[in-house]
Amino acid sequence: MVKIMADKEQLSALMDGESVGQALISELEHDAEGLKSWQNYHLIGDVMRGEDPKRADWDIANSVAL
Repeated sequence: MVKIMADKEQLSALMDGESVGQALISELEHDAEGLKSWQNYHLIGDVMRGEDPKRADWDIANSVAL
């Protein structure tokens, strides 16, 4: 079984508005780990801009306590 994993550098470039191949976008449709990275990158960006995270399951206090 071949494991599909989107290149994190390419994910970052896509978020920055840089041109990436359509293959990356297609790959993300079947790459749970890549989608998780995509979500995490957006969460990091939201926090860096001082915006409230858009994830309902985000609980910093609980994460710090762990």
